[in-house]
Amino acid sequence: MQADGLPVRPVSVDEIQVAVAETYDVIVEPADDRAYTIVGESVDRSGMARATLAPREGMAAIVPSLRKRPLADMKDMGMGDMAGMSSMDHSAMPSSGKDAACPPEHAAMGHCKPAGDAAAMDQPTMSHGTGGMKHSMRDMSMAPEVKDTPTVQTISPMPIDRTGEPGQGLKDVGHKVLVYRDLMAVERNPDVRAPDRSMRIHLTGNMERYMWAFDGVKLSEVKKPIPFLKDERVRITLVNDTMMGHPIHLHGHFFELVTGHGAYAPRKHTVQVQPGGTVTFDVTTDAVGDWAFHCHMLYHMHAGMMQIVSVRPAKERPHENPHLSVRNLDPGFEPRRWLPKQWTTVSMATPGQMPGKRRPGPRPSPRRSHAKRLRLRARRLRRAIHPARPSMPPWVIAHPSLPVPPKASQVPGSAI
Repeated sequence: MQADGLPVRPVSVDEIQVAVAETYDVIVEPADDRAYTIVGESVDRSGMARATLAPREGMAAIVPSLRKRPLADMKDMGMGDMAGMSSMDHSAMPSSGKDAACPPEHAAMGHCKPAGDAAAMDQPTMSHGTGGMKHSMRDMSMAPEVKDTPTVQTISPMPIDRTGEPGQGLKDVGHKVLVYRDLMAVERNPDVRAPDRSMRIHLTGNMERYMWAFDGVKLSEVKKPIPFLKDERVRITLVNDTMMGHPIHLHGHFFELVTGHGAYAPRKHTVQVQPGGTVTFDVTTDAVGDWAFHCHMLYHMHAGMMQIVSVRPAKERPHENPHLSVRNLDPGFEPRRWLPKQWTTVSMATPGQMPGKRRPGPRPSPRRSHAKRLRLRARRLRRAIHPARPSMPPWVIAHPSLPVPPKASQVPGSAI
């Protein structure tokens, strides 16, 4: 038995919610001499596909009807385990006809404003009594990693780990549904080290504008990739701040889900993050290169929920890496001031030295950026214009307070 291509221990279930890009092996062992219907149902219950498993051709089984469309609840809104709010004692809370018309869950989504003091709130919140426990649905202070952009419609106030729960609409189906905590690896994982560091990545979106991103930044707005060192052990927590599930996929690596199985944690390359929930996994970045990290709901990926993961050798120096990841690996990196060692020249001002004369060092790399080529071209142009004054710094040419240097045709011995 395999999950995402790696062996796992068999689990007896009646239903599996398969996220986009996930793969599972399924063994069916019919016990009766009759036909069975295998149903594939869309997550929004808008349609289904059916197949028949039968011992003989021509047999058919009963096809179930479409189930009721699932509705998002408080947990899907990132309110944690507050779905049982109806059982709480609200007798101490002031109530009126207007308050009853605007229940807390509707007020939290901004669909209405309760009467009284709550009507003056700037952001949609949930209020429990006069004690003041309020949960804003867009409190950016609860997610300092997230950039405040129009892509962020909500921030989950109390996201919880939902790897032990079935997917949306599968809580009360009356049979066994596979959950991530059921999965265990057959063999001990190759790397069981404790994480060197940890990081949180928020899955953000604006469902009205159909904008999706990581940490509030779409791929088109990303300035630098997510940096890792080779063989680094990192614990990553994904926080879903939206009311939709997202199948998050990492190219080039497998990661171990943190579900309480220790050295036998299941290894996967795609994980479904339930709405308002979190998923934590450990990853060993053992593949050097630039890898895509994205939501495998392709509409979301194309809308911006994608990033680049850069894995670089730990001993690699910045000047040996022409990729953008060096900007993130070196916090002091400044593109306009940074000059690799093999391109260090004496063209800017040391008297008595020829501009462009290279200091001892390794030969220049054949990879030259556009900016470097422009600098070399400008240096050659300066030499052609002022062959008699090779040590003059280039800033002297453009200084308005100094006389204009003679043209090349006016310099004795120069050639046009």
